[in-house]
Amino acid sequence: MIDRKLLVVATLGFGLVACATQQSAVEPAPAAPAEIADEAISLRQTDVLKPGIVQAVPPVSAEPGEAALPARPYPEAPPVVPHSVDGLLPITRD
Repeated sequence: MIDRKLLVVATLGFGLVACATQQSAVEPAPAAPAEIADEAISLRQTDVLKPGIVQAVPPVSAEPGEAALPARPYPEAPPVVPHSVDGLLPITRD
């Protein structure tokens, strides 16, 4: 029984000595991040909170079949309707 108590005391003693001799490296708290400018957040490299300028699209006055087909913006783009669709919708089987 004494041997067990001696072993426990010795283990605790070595543990305390090991903890006491170990140097604690306290790192300073990281500084608050600098504020990021609105221009740096976006890929546009402009103020993301400022509304963009949208160019007006001129109205189409041509009748179906009269206007030239507009170019597709990229090869797989669906065709663009080059005329107004007023009065043509809905499309039915009849």
